[in-house]
Amino acid sequence: MVRSVEVQFVKPARFNDALQVTAELAHVKRASMTFEQRILRAAEPGELLCTATIRVACLAAAHFSPCPIPDHLLQRIKDDA
Repeated sequence: MVRSVEVQFVKPARFNDALQVTAELAHVKRASMTFEQRILRAAEPGELLCTATIRVACLAAAHFSPCPIPDHLLQRIKDDA
């Protein structure tokens, strides 16, 4: 589940702009992860349009309460980071 989102709009995108969107894993905790995202204008490399920080939490499906990220997923996430 998405726990929180923080967005900073730097510059506007224009109609028909080609955009580059990046997502990086910033932090991993036992029951949550934080991603850093950036949106850039593709035609002008490096021109930052927007940044975002997204925090997601792991929930038990049966009762929607917080639970640890399963060990096999947590290990794979850490290996790929």
